[in-house]
Amino acid sequence: MGTVGSRGFCLRLDVEVDFMFKSKNKNKVKIFILFLFFLLSIIIFNNLSTHKYLKEFEYTYGFIRDAYSGFYILGNENWLRNKNRYKKMIKSCRNDTDYMNEMNLILKEIGDGHVNVVNRDSIINRILGILPHGFKKADWDEWIKEDPFSEKVLKDYHISYTDVREASLDSPLKYQDVHNLEARKIIDGKIGYIKINSMLEPNSSDINFRNDELRMKNFLDDEYETIIIDLRSNAGGNAFYWLDFLLPYLGIQEGTSLNWISFWTDRASKVPSSYPLYDDSVKIHKLDQSKKEMIYKEFPDLRASTLDKTIFDHFSYYSRHSFAITHRENASFSQRPYNLYFLTGPKTGSASDALIKFVKVNQLGKIVGERTKGDPVPYNPTVQMPYTGMQVSVPLTLSLPIGMPIEEFYYTNPDIFASDEIKAIKRLSDGTLFQFDEALIKVLENEGYWDH
Repeated sequence: MGTVGSRGFCLRLDVEVDFMFKSKNKNKVKIFILFLFFLLSIIIFNNLSTHKYLKEFEYTYGFIRDAYSGFYILGNENWLRNKNRYKKMIKSCRNDTDYMNEMNLILKEIGDGHVNVVNRDSIINRILGILPHGFKKADWDEWIKEDPFSEKVLKDYHISYTDVREASLDSPLKYQDVHNLEARKIIDGKIGYIKINSMLEPNSSDINFRNDELRMKNFLDDEYETIIIDLRSNAGGNAFYWLDFLLPYLGIQEGTSLNWISFWTDRASKVPSSYPLYDDSVKIHKLDQSKKEMIYKEFPDLRASTLDKTIFDHFSYYSRHSFAITHRENASFSQRPYNLYFLTGPKTGSASDALIKFVKVNQLGKIVGERTKGDPVPYNPTVQMPYTGMQVSVPLTLSLPIGMPIEEFYYTNPDIFASDEIKAIKRLSDGTLFQFDEALIKVLENEGYWDH
């Protein structure tokens, strides 16, 4: 009995052990299957993501190849030859952040600062420029209703009303005074000096723009015969800074304008945009041989230029538009006539160079210094890509300012050439020491105030 009992116990124990072993194996199998499924999901997801990124890269590459105007201006078409290397970079991307970072690196190789991926902060700043100061939810809803592109952009960049509202608050953690505009007296009652580092967006919710406006008002409380505007370190920004703010404050009349003719490739002409320099009144026309005489009439020196062949061989459409001074509501503007001098150098570019062209064509002052960096780019919208919602900034036109020599359509030459080499240090009436470089001395000599 004992033996039988022992054997029965052993048999039961074997069965239980065997059952437990099989159960554990089943659990292991389940865990393994789940792990395999998870791993497979990651692989499939990554493959789908990679496919999406490659597909969008192909679209972006094709769009830039066919629409970007810079290839015919800067001669940077070598970028197009690196497509296979760029595709390898895209294949390494695992998420949208990776993809946007790689695309930014790829676009930087074009060598044009106007071609780039627009990041989330830039989108928020652009929205702040559209909405009124102190905007409410009703303003937000109205903007979304009126702008057909807004909802998709907000969704793609994960931007909410709360995000934009918080960004508009004057928190010291979010905003710091960068001293963008510096103004001082050089000679009491005679010469004033303004240095501007960047063309900010003239947005009343931006503390730096408000500080620029406050400093300008305080500066203009004093009397001056001559004002020097130093743009030698100003690489550009927003043209409305000088159209709506700087020039009106310096007494330039409303309606003063600079007219342009812009040339578009066939692909570029099809880009829908709500870019603020353009409105419904701007019409894009077909460019054919019958328009040549009209173009030559506006630009008499084009016929003898190499640009002539470039325009008529590579561009299919043209449009007319203008930069015009507007006086903003509730802003204070000077009625005093000043002698104006604008200092330029090899860093003066983009919106800053466009200002210099505006000044030169309208004979608003003298340009002193060195040739500008150029690249005025009056039409530089952001274009949304189809799969990730990424926005890319791309110059779409070759634009010629009417009244400028063809050789200066891109760069601008000064009226008086002078370097920024320091020649003297003198104490001003407020007791501070001030460095006078060759360009500043040329201005003071021209006005009869330089005392050697």
